[in-house]
Amino acid sequence: MYWFRTGNALDGLALISFFLLFTIGGWLISTHAFKLKSRERVVVGFGIGLVLTLWFSNLLGRWFPPQTAFWGAACLVLILGFVSTIWSDRPFLDKKDLQVWSLLLFFVGITLLFTLMGRGLGIFDDRKNLSIISTMAAGDIPPHFYMNSGFLFKYHYGFQLFGASLMRVGGLFPWSAFDLSKGITAGLAIALAYLWGWRVTYRKLGGVITAFVLTFASGGRWLLTLLPPSILSRAGAQLTLWGSGAQSAHNLLQGLSSPWIIEGGPPVPIPFAFVNGILQPFILYLQAGPKSLALVLLLLLLLIFHRQMSKIGLIVLTLLLAMWGLTAEAEFVLFAIGLFTAFIVLRAWKGEPGWRSELRTGMIVLVIASAIIIFQGGTITETARGILQPVEEALAGTAGPSVGFSLRFPPAIVSAHLGELRITKPGELLIGLMEIGPALLLLPLIAWASIRWAKRGRFLYLTIAISTFFGFVIPLFLRYEVDRDITRLTNYALMGWILLSVPLLNTFWHLKRPHWIRAVIATVAAFVVFGGLVVAGSLFSAIPRAVFADEIEPVDAAMTRIVWDELEPGAEVLDSRSWRAVPITGRLTRSAVDSYAELSSWADLVAFPDVHQVSEAGYRYIYVDEFWWDSMPEDARDSYMDSCVRIIQELHDNAANGSRWLFDINECGFDTES
Repeated sequence: MYWFRTGNALDGLALISFFLLFTIGGWLISTHAFKLKSRERVVVGFGIGLVLTLWFSNLLGRWFPPQTAFWGAACLVLILGFVSTIWSDRPFLDKKDLQVWSLLLFFVGITLLFTLMGRGLGIFDDRKNLSIISTMAAGDIPPHFYMNSGFLFKYHYGFQLFGASLMRVGGLFPWSAFDLSKGITAGLAIALAYLWGWRVTYRKLGGVITAFVLTFASGGRWLLTLLPPSILSRAGAQLTLWGSGAQSAHNLLQGLSSPWIIEGGPPVPIPFAFVNGILQPFILYLQAGPKSLALVLLLLLLLIFHRQMSKIGLIVLTLLLAMWGLTAEAEFVLFAIGLFTAFIVLRAWKGEPGWRSELRTGMIVLVIASAIIIFQGGTITETARGILQPVEEALAGTAGPSVGFSLRFPPAIVSAHLGELRITKPGELLIGLMEIGPALLLLPLIAWASIRWAKRGRFLYLTIAISTFFGFVIPLFLRYEVDRDITRLTNYALMGWILLSVPLLNTFWHLKRPHWIRAVIATVAAFVVFGGLVVAGSLFSAIPRAVFADEIEPVDAAMTRIVWDELEPGAEVLDSRSWRAVPITGRLTRSAVDSYAELSSWADLVAFPDVHQVSEAGYRYIYVDEFWWDSMPEDARDSYMDSCVRIIQELHDNAANGSRWLFDINECGFDTES
């Protein structure tokens, strides 16, 4: 009931074939379009193949049925792989590339671990992820707002395309497709981090340490527990906790000894002191999905950006950047600002022609990718539509966070849990610095290294460094409309510093210096990962169980198996829960204007769901649970006995979940005789 919606073993074979298509295509590209080491080609090729498949799926999904779009995307990657061999004198595929069996086993193992962990959790906007995975798998590409069919969704849906492809091609449920896509992408990110660490330290151990630190790196909120309660009480007296922080405790002092309260959390609660509102440990934040794919894209760029061999390589780089804009638009914009700034700095530096040529190529790739992003869908596309075509936006509509910035004064460190921590207040500044954690100590190192990279023309490192500086500074001085979301910029900065510091710290480690330097490096690394290790202990407790999602019960899963994508395209479904029917049926509804504001018209229909009124409101189907049925006014319930009503499916659950009915009310307008 959890994994395969169809119960057809052939769907498992289809899924394997789907993976083989884009993996072989990506492997060919990594072999012939880039200068990579043999040990890197298969895993990097899998990453390239996956990213290109998602980008082509988004393109083809506009004009073709979803099955054709997803299979066609994988085939295009394979074709691009064959094309890349035309101008190459390398062997078609080298069997020696597969000798990294330990890395491949590690990739599979960590993917399995993350997938099972995700199966037992239901955190980080499951309703949004499951809904758009289900609707895109049914053909709604680019997706409309899952709670209002009249609006395009202003959202970075690049990652969810992966789940949609798994659901359509592999016959999975929305929740199993989501969990598997999270596991594969996160496992890929850690494997790429291992390869990156191995490359820049010239040692396998360097790769292991890099992957380990990236997995568990977190902020240092737990360090606050070492301070006297009197100091914490005074320092946090004026703090206003946000989101799950406010749900967990009334104030900071209470929170440090409380569990983190979040929907869909693990059986063993995560201590609030060990989560973070700025640098969440990757092992936790991978449950959101897009963060993993954004990290994959950044690591792919680090591994291939300056090693292009052919025109195919430039095309691949362009599409990787375009996919970044569809997956994590904030990070892409920071990268673009960083590259543009590096271009100006290095052009003024008048260095060697070789790296100036590479820099010019990078700028051309960025400009082309930016042009694609304007039209490909997602947050940037819908934002541009609102700016350039306000009349059309008013008619067609987009839903999602608007781009609204204002000046933040006094400047503050922003935490998604602890709120604004003003740097003009010593107590709040102390809390903010500890919330950021030991990763902040890498800032002077990256600043010093940036000057060296500028002198040597290492423009990619310089680009990422500059982008992280902007990512760290912007939240201090600018307030975003949904302010806790701006912490993504700070998170990007800290993760970027961790990655960029790997070759630098490796150099310091092996210099003939006093042993205290190694002791400092080891201590900082231990402090960085300590919070993530504690969080991991709680997350592991979720592995034995299976969770569909909040508000989704086993009887709903059974209904999904029967009715998903069976209703006519464009039909809308009314449900007493604002989003539940969307992943179940693959069809949209009209219950809200955004993720938090429900429509009064929908609430009125839920309160009195007479089939004629519901039909007149534009709905064609009603998904009813037993509790809603029992609470309906008698007149409304009697309307379901009319001859215009047809029961498509009904399921009964002897447990506390109750029964479910899916009603067809297509013929129930007021002008229809009962």
